Amino acid sequence: MLLLWVVLLDFPTFTAGPALDHSWQQALGYFLKNRLQAGTDYIFTYGPLGYFYTRAYDPDLFGPKYAWELIIKMAIALAVVRVGSRIPQPTARAVFFLAVLFLPDHPDALYPFFILLLAVIPFDRVAGAESAKLWPPPSSWAVPCAGLLGVLGLVKFNLFLFALAAMLALALTLAAERRRRAALAAVASFLVCLMAAWILTGQSLVNLPRYLHGSMQIAEGYVEAMAAEGSSGEVYHALAVMALFLAALAAWGLRALVRPQRVLLLGLLGLSLFLQWKHAFVRHGCHTMIFFSFAALVPLVGSAIFRADRPSRRRTLLAAAGVTLALFGGFAYDPSAVRFLGPVRQRFERTVANAQMLLFPAPAREKLEAQRRALEKAWSLPRVRAEVGAATVDVFSHQQGVVLLNGLRYRPRPVFQSYSAYTPYLLAANARFYQSDSAPDYVLIQLKPIDDRVPASEDSPALREVFRRYRPVLVEKSFLLLQRATEAAAPSLGAVIGETTARFGEEVRLDHLSGSRQSIQVQVRYAAWGRMRRLLLRPSPLFLRVAIDGEGVRHYRLIPALAEEGFLLNPFIEDTQGLLRLLEQGGGKRVRSLCVTDAMTGSPGAAPACYEDEVRVVIRAGW
Repeated sequence: MLLLWVVLLDFPTFTAGPALDHSWQQALGYFLKNRLQAGTDYIFTYGPLGYFYTRAYDPDLFGPKYAWELIIKMAIALAVVRVGSRIPQPTARAVFFLAVLFLPDHPDALYPFFILLLAVIPFDRVAGAESAKLWPPPSSWAVPCAGLLGVLGLVKFNLFLFALAAMLALALTLAAERRRRAALAAVASFLVCLMAAWILTGQSLVNLPRYLHGSMQIAEGYVEAMAAEGSSGEVYHALAVMALFLAALAAWGLRALVRPQRVLLLGLLGLSLFLQWKHAFVRHGCHTMIFFSFAALVPLVGSAIFRADRPSRRRTLLAAAGVTLALFGGFAYDPSAVRFLGPVRQRFERTVANAQMLLFPAPAREKLEAQRRALEKAWSLPRVRAEVGAATVDVFSHQQGVVLLNGLRYRPRPVFQSYSAYTPYLLAANARFYQSDSAPDYVLIQLKPIDDRVPASEDSPALREVFRRYRPVLVEKSFLLLQRATEAAAPSLGAVIGETTARFGEEVRLDHLSGSRQSIQVQVRYAAWGRMRRLLLRPSPLFLRVAIDGEGVRHYRLIPALAEEGFLLNPFIEDTQGLLRLLEQGGGKRVRSLCVTDAMTGSPGAAPACYEDEVRVVIRAGW
């Protein structure tokens, strides 16, 4: 268990810079230190404990992160040994421990797996056997397991969903065993620990529902706005793993499921597998290893639940096939696992580094401090610092790291990374922020849309308010600094000057429309197949093809929710320089025609199966 604990440790390994992921990870540390309120001051899928989920180095949080790793990873190691010891077959037990040791150690696979173990640990009797003498009786595990579930629920919203499902399974299973007092104690432990962790991180209980609502908004829109295509072979591979899991479950027969405890725990296994499927394959890419890492362990946990039943060759072969297929996926689709021995080598190197950090934290911290100083020098903005001084500043689009590295007073809009504002609620929250007295004195902008989106479509209502209320001051290292004006410009969004219904790939001409500034709204409706795909996987992507005067054709990713909200079309902004030109001169590039397509090189024709055939396009004067 000691070796497993050292292997699982995940100490800070880098100082975050202005890159996308590094920025939000460092921002989470800033929010925790300054007690910003989740759900109001910031809206994100990570809760007040979210910083501890990352490997980002923050000098003020090094001690708490160090303690978190020691305690949580010891709990995970204990849970793994506890459940693994209940797997009856020696070979399966060995595979279980080896899989935990050598599969890719992404926290999105490890933490949900830990939550799953917490729901299984208190129930030896679901297998019809007594507890091992080396362990306390099952009844003593329910309350601490429920408390840990409450704490983990405040790390990340998807972990909250996992923890809530595990808590329900835990409580209902206890009730089914006529252990009602234990069930009530477990529920009370969950709620008390959740609220205690919330309060200890400086949060107001009033904001807990707001945090959950805001996170739900991001989760609901994620499947559309953040979807990314990937290899269809990986999708079929994952479906085969889930099919083998269902076949292994069916092989036990209905007689094995007569106990409600087993039904609840196996239902939790199935729900967990589906949530990991969505997590991995909505934004396809490096996330696939999360699913395969998790899926390789699910049949083995099921084996622990059924451990008192007599094994059969058919059941063993089906479970073994599922585990083998998932293990292969975990290695084959991990970009870092170039060779089969790659994960083994990485684990060895990581274990050595963890042992060094565990025994000698000071030298490791000195290296991280040196990294931080180097990044501060590389991203120094002396002119911006001189202009801003002690005033407050926000950042567009997602490079918060540059503000934190320069020691500026960061005052974020609620959805602090622009690409995550993609529902009416989230977009309106950011726009209201800039309309309020809480708006920052300065805004630092570098337009960097993700996934080749239309640049002006990201966080468009908030960008419009910045355009109305801020004036350009200077440009440094491609960052545009804007200062809040004494009076806001009058709203410029005017009447409809053009409206049409077009088919996919059909060109819509704009050169006959009047006005120097034009905004566009595009409405695309899902067909029945699209709604089904949206639920089970992700919808197929859409693109906007624009023809720009004198510059040819451009293709951009079109997000239906952002397109329906509307964004500035003319002058067409492609980058920060285009925004500066618009602010200073009022002009810029012009779009003469556009069309909505289902591919980068789409041509007129029927809509893809996910969408209805016609697209509604509305052009308004102004912005």
